[in-house]
Amino acid sequence: MNKYRNHIVYLVIFITIFGCKRDRDSPLTIADLEDNSVSEISKIRHVTFYIENSGSMLGYVNGPTQFVNAVNDLAQFPNLVKDDIPYSYNLISGKKNYKRPKDSLTIRTLGNSAEVLKSKLTKKRFETPSSGHSDLKNMFDIALTKAVTDSISILISDCIYDLGGSDDPLQALRNEATSTRTNFINRLKAEDIEAFVIKLESDFDGLYHPAKVEDPSGRSKQIDQKRPYYVWVFGNSDLLKKYFPEKRIEKLEGYIDVARFRKLSTSEYPYAAIGFNNDGFRENYKVENTFKLNRKFGEDYKFNIAVDFSNLNLSNSYLETLGNYSTSGGYVVSSVKSIGENASNDLKPYLKSLSYNPTHIITVKSLTPQPEMGDMLINLDKVLPKWIQDTNTDNDYPFDGSTTTTFGFGTLINGITEAYDEVSKTTHIATFKINIKN
Repeated sequence: MNKYRNHIVYLVIFITIFGCKRDRDSPLTIADLEDNSVSEISKIRHVTFYIENSGSMLGYVNGPTQFVNAVNDLAQFPNLVKDDIPYSYNLISGKKNYKRPKDSLTIRTLGNSAEVLKSKLTKKRFETPSSGHSDLKNMFDIALTKAVTDSISILISDCIYDLGGSDDPLQALRNEATSTRTNFINRLKAEDIEAFVIKLESDFDGLYHPAKVEDPSGRSKQIDQKRPYYVWVFGNSDLLKKYFPEKRIEKLEGYIDVARFRKLSTSEYPYAAIGFNNDGFRENYKVENTFKLNRKFGEDYKFNIAVDFSNLNLSNSYLETLGNYSTSGGYVVSSVKSIGENASNDLKPYLKSLSYNPTHIITVKSLTPQPEMGDMLINLDKVLPKWIQDTNTDNDYPFDGSTTTTFGFGTLINGITEAYDEVSKTTHIATFKINIKN
């Protein structure tokens, strides 16, 4: 089985949100970002569901595993069932244009019954029929074509890519990342598609082939342990935000983390300079978003702005991670705090005059006792989540029993990130300009 002989992780898309996070403070992602409202689309019309069932996936269905439970949950996702949204279920395995017809890339349609899908999630029925090969690049292409307008698609895979005899797995991985980037750019030129990837883990009892970079040939290893796998969801940003909220995604059994990828455009989010809890600065009430230096009462030299992030599909952990912000001049974001449903009594008077309902207070501090004058910018940046870096490995041979890493994950995620960056019209998720006067 070439799948076991030569593999490489192939990831398509995406961006940290959702649950019992392996790393709660890790930044969300690259494009967990701005609310690119597309329109009047308010309901998903159809869900196309694909599960890779090539040889390397069989260990996930060898018993009542977390994988089986999570797949069944997604196949009858309550937010979709509530709105009577139809599914079509499919198994997919094999390689496009493969010399042996039985191992060619094949979609096995299961119909629209979740019960039929459920009956397939056993080792015997999952592998019949199946292939020892996988073609993730084309599997992703197939899934992407089904994500059109008000339809979404879901692809579930271990993201192990079958290189079919490559002598240089790392170079092959880079080549695949480049091809993926190109495919995504072409797709994104035609339509604004968001992608998000959920990392989950499950008991796995089956064959695993470590990626031996020095010598791609080798033998599969029988393992019985936890292993990661991935759920990819593609579709309109507004629909994904509506039907796949953070709190519900966190409930998937075996959930670890999530990353979202989205085209960014220039968008404005309401913000204002406020007089609350400033030190060395006072709000200029005559000119909006302006502070005057007040050296007489300055020690820490900090000021606050009130921002409305409600239309931004980002987890609060991402918004409150200081490393996700950059500033111009001699300033730094020192705190970002959610206001919540009820503002504190000392904050309320400063919010009454605002024409919007802020969600967060951003505190900015001068790095020097002589604050710089003029315009300064506060940027919320696109940052890859730490879990993606932690998931990546460039060589898992000899296999050390890792339950968290996937070979080449980071390289391919970078390819997806580059595609979304290429078609985006801005380099930041949000930017706020404040003027400092003497």
